[in-house]
Amino acid sequence: MLNIETVRPLTDLFLPDPRHSHPGNLPEKQYARLAEIRLNEAAPEDVRQLFETAKNLSLYSWFVYRFHSVASFIAYSCLEAALRPLVLADPTFPKQAKPNWFPSFGAMMNHAVSKGWLRNQGFDNARHMARVRARHRMLIEQIQEMNAQGVDQMESREPTIEAIEAELESLPYARNLAKNIPNLRNAVAHGHRFLDDGSIAVISLVAESINQLYPAVDGHGQASAI
Repeated sequence: MLNIETVRPLTDLFLPDPRHSHPGNLPEKQYARLAEIRLNEAAPEDVRQLFETAKNLSLYSWFVYRFHSVASFIAYSCLEAALRPLVLADPTFPKQAKPNWFPSFGAMMNHAVSKGWLRNQGFDNARHMARVRARHRMLIEQIQEMNAQGVDQMESREPTIEAIEAELESLPYARNLAKNIPNLRNAVAHGHRFLDDGSIAVISLVAESINQLYPAVDGHGQASAI
């Protein structure tokens, strides 16, 4: 049977949710992480406001753990709202002449990746994965070289920027996001009963996505390169 979590008693209002009460888990840390995540000013104002709402809910999840899921849902909604005007203004996106028609989140994500609006290069986690893969490939090459030379030691080498960029380009990271993010949003929206404390990670990922869609503009009115 589901254990219903009711409104907190006033006496417990400022106490951490028991799931956040382990040593070292302080609201100051959660606040610091969220404060670093920002959308570019070029993003639509309504998207930026909704995004701050997601951040606030994530912060207050320290008191109410279930706010994590709500914060993640709102963050996903920010990405959907950021995509919609770009997709609807793009003549290459297939439209339907139906009353009150809106494109699906999944279709918009796939279109954004196919158009290069969302690219591996704009995601920190993809860059980390590319570095790990490039370093692993370099290590294998060095082992093969040592075997060929008949030596048992060799100075370690780091992968070149070009090698890392090649790995980054080959990753299916953005394509996988296009498939998975709408599914995750739908799971939360349709009441799927799972809880985790990953709202900050979701908010960060959404920020990286939206900031690719709406790049920062420099002082000369030019969008900065991704």
